[in-house]
Amino acid sequence: DGKDLVIMGDFNTLSPYDSRQHHEERIVELFNRNDHKVFERLRIKYLVESFDRVDYEPMEILLSSGMSDACIVYCKGTSFTSFNSTFKRDELLWSIRNDSSLSTPYESCMKQHCAYTEPTKFNPEWDVPGVPHPRLRLDFILISKSIVDRWIAS
Repeated sequence: DGKDLVIMGDFNTLSPYDSRQHHEERIVELFNRNDHKVFERLRIKYLVESFDRVDYEPMEILLSSGMSDACIVYCKGTSFTSFNSTFKRDELLWSIRNDSSLSTPYESCMKQHCAYTEPTKFNPEWDVPGVPHPRLRLDFILISKSIVDRWIAS
């Protein structure tokens, strides 16, 4: 309702905007492994109850409330959460999820400015021999429409 709002930090959830990366990292298959205790914890934390897909609902609730992912706004230059741009957001999500050859300025920007935040250099819980930690973006900056509108206008 026109108020400036910023929510930022370690959300410990995954974003649908990163679904292509999650697909490339094969996190559903990885988290469904049973050969190490860490997989069960990550499976419960990041997958839906049936464990057959990533649970994006926590982030989708925030995005549908009118907040925008600052990385997406920066790299795309548009708010994807306002009522009038729902189609654009859905179109972007579809292209990220379905186009394996997607290599655009947007994707380059995301890799350069909004890269994964896990794993970190100090990660004692990931001690899985021979299995690299998947790259996940868990830290986010969400901004309200009023901030997005001023940012785009400037």
